Amino acid sequence: MTTLGLIGYGAIARDLVSAFSPDAVDWVVLLREGVSHQLPANVSAVTRLDLLVDAKPEVVVEAAGQGAVAAYAPALLEAGIPTVIASVGALADPALYARMTAAGRIGSARFILPAG
Repeated sequence: MTTLGLIGYGAIARDLVSAFSPDAVDWVVLLREGVSHQLPANVSAVTRLDLLVDAKPEVVVEAAGQGAVAAYAPALLEAGIPTVIASVGALADPALYARMTAAGRIGSARFILPAG
């Protein structure tokens, strides 16, 4: 079974989960404290970044906005977890971009920017 991670559980995340067979992928979604969603059986929720990292997902998809990129992506990259950045506008901030590239070098992980 493959484990994949998500940051946020809005429309993008729900579409991703539904695109994969529930028998093939276990998802771990990072949600803000106090936020609840009706989750499919193959999706578990955590409210702390360290618990997402501990789940050892093969990749994490950020689907929660530019603030989530700044708050979580550098730590995921430092932990060696490749991260897909849906909120690509966050990288217009040169300081964040520098943090992300440095974190990727530290963890030998890449951040991926999906096309349109």
